[in-house]
Amino acid sequence: MIQATTKNPVSVKSLAGSPVLKPEDCADNFEEELRSISNELPPKDIDIDHPPFLESPDHETSSIPKVITSVEVLPSSSEKDQSSKIRHSVGSFFSLPFDIHEQILEHYFGPRVRVNIPSATPDSSPRSWSKSPRFTRRRQMTDLALVCRSWRQLIQARIYRHIELKGTHAVMLECREWFLANPSLVGYVRIVEIWIPVWGKRAYTPVPRVLDRRRNHHQLFMSRAMGWEEEEHPMYDIPFLTSDENSTMEEIFQHMQLFSSARILILEGGHANSPPDVQHFRTARAGDECTRTFPQLPHIETLVMRGAWNLVRTYRHWTNMSRALPALREWHSVYPTPRIDVELLVSRMLHHPPKNLCHLYLNIEGTGITDDPSPSPSPYPDAVCTLLGHICTRLETVSFTGKVCELFFNTLHRICKKACWPPRLRSLDVSVISCCPDTSDPDAPVQPQRGVTNLTFIHGFEKIVIATVRCLEFLPTLAYVNLRYLDASPICPLIKPYFNLTNNECKGVWSPEIIEALRESRPQAKYIELTDGIYPEYGDTGRFLGIARISRRPISINTRMYDFIAH
Repeated sequence: MIQATTKNPVSVKSLAGSPVLKPEDCADNFEEELRSISNELPPKDIDIDHPPFLESPDHETSSIPKVITSVEVLPSSSEKDQSSKIRHSVGSFFSLPFDIHEQILEHYFGPRVRVNIPSATPDSSPRSWSKSPRFTRRRQMTDLALVCRSWRQLIQARIYRHIELKGTHAVMLECREWFLANPSLVGYVRIVEIWIPVWGKRAYTPVPRVLDRRRNHHQLFMSRAMGWEEEEHPMYDIPFLTSDENSTMEEIFQHMQLFSSARILILEGGHANSPPDVQHFRTARAGDECTRTFPQLPHIETLVMRGAWNLVRTYRHWTNMSRALPALREWHSVYPTPRIDVELLVSRMLHHPPKNLCHLYLNIEGTGITDDPSPSPSPYPDAVCTLLGHICTRLETVSFTGKVCELFFNTLHRICKKACWPPRLRSLDVSVISCCPDTSDPDAPVQPQRGVTNLTFIHGFEKIVIATVRCLEFLPTLAYVNLRYLDASPICPLIKPYFNLTNNECKGVWSPEIIEALRESRPQAKYIELTDGIYPEYGDTGRFLGIARISRRPISINTRMYDFIAH
């Protein structure tokens, strides 16, 4: 499960001068999830009579936290009595329970979310690790670690909770040396984010010059070669081939063995259209990928792959990664642009998912924007939808972005109807880029359909909603459903079709067929209101002028009203 961070990922190099807690300096046995709930338990082994910041005679009382200075100090003619009262106030501050100290820091840095809250559920999404408030002034944050030993633990736990590393040899070596020199900080690391510069410095591959003399093109070839081999293009420079400074996936997994307390691994492979893929092994030979494996990471429960096409391009790549993560429970995979190869790869990956997987976030088309206005249809248009319907029966939360059709939910309905055990699905979030072409209709368009002005897409979206509603009969634990049309450049963003079910309250598109299916599958679920949502405007002569201006997204939209937009 993903745990929230209250800060930006920290670079190890940027904290080289920050105070480090040594094991001999602290007697507190700090556990991240364990808090004291008793007001009578002060931190262990803390000298209340001699707090750290009162040992220096030049230290003024203005540096005492605001909680301390708010305590009333009675005036006294004796300087000794006044000093004793100040020390008594400071002692009251240190005698506060451990959870009060955390509340003070959470008020300043923001709350922390526990690791047992999945990021894909609707209740936890506002508090997920990627959306939580963050604190970027780390130099100022480290100063608070000098207040007391308990605060030093809490501050360091927040600083090193989420670290970000560049996937190169130099950064990996520097990070390893830092944590080996400061072993007390290793236990604070919960999230490790590694971004790999796929367009980094390239290796110089010595390729011999080959001259083509067969067709008397020697002079032309030499003139072009001499023009290319200038200062900015040295001889034998093969650009965009390999990067000699980047770490391989095997080296990244070896480095992750250092952080035994980490639970989340984030890999950033870039979002370029056609970059070189990340190497999995340093010395790759023919047949190595079938025999070599990655080091085991049994402590990693969440894997996030951004720019997944650059990280995993073959099914063997994914097999090596999944086998090295036996405790994987949550899997995020984002592909920046739609590709036919991605659909085929994802189909194989979904056919054999990790056995402990409970939460899935899959985006196979990014925003759906491509350079090709008429992309070629997929040779297996129904493979992903069918496999998603099968895998949803064993998952708790599912979030999918891409081409969708009613086959996804028809398969889910068929499997749930025959299942011997109740499905665990609790949350379903689907962002529809386009509707898959109807292979059963020979007259249907071959290209995927999309757009609010396309009636074929509107009818396909309505079929998806009807199929989803029918599944509610066999999914009693499903309390959250969110279907929406994702369009990067919509004509009118407020009237995009959507359907939302939260605690048996429905919003979005409706039709008599949808209402009838809802009444049969889950009678207690009702629409908040039933209105047309879209209203046409006519001129004085009765001529249709367009639709009325909309200031907010309608709570309900009649699917028949999209006919006015299409015409």
